[in-house]
Amino acid sequence: MSPDEGIVLCHPHIPRSDTLDSRWIGQGPKVDQFENSSREKFNLGPCVAVGSGTDALHLAYVLAGIRPGDEVVAPVFTCIATNSTAVRRRENQVRRCRSAHAQHFC
Repeated sequence: MSPDEGIVLCHPHIPRSDTLDSRWIGQGPKVDQFENSSREKFNLGPCVAVGSGTDALHLAYVLAGIRPGDEVVAPVFTCIATNSTAVRRRENQVRRCRSAHAQHFC
């Protein structure tokens, strides 16, 4: 890269692997292997791999039966995914738990 194109802060090092050499970028045979091995290792029922923590929260809300109009209680100091997932699903939110003292927790 020339100075006119920008400043190189680091060059990525991505070792070659059979996964990167295949045509699968997202859900593919490696994900199936991961889900199956997790199910066997932890003696679980069906396992589903998701792409992010936000996806996991969304799936948890669905599986918990939370529907639009339901109330979701979330801490004030949390990552954006906790609240954005509920907002996207159109639940009503209540933010509480501002104090670190046990008597003030929800």
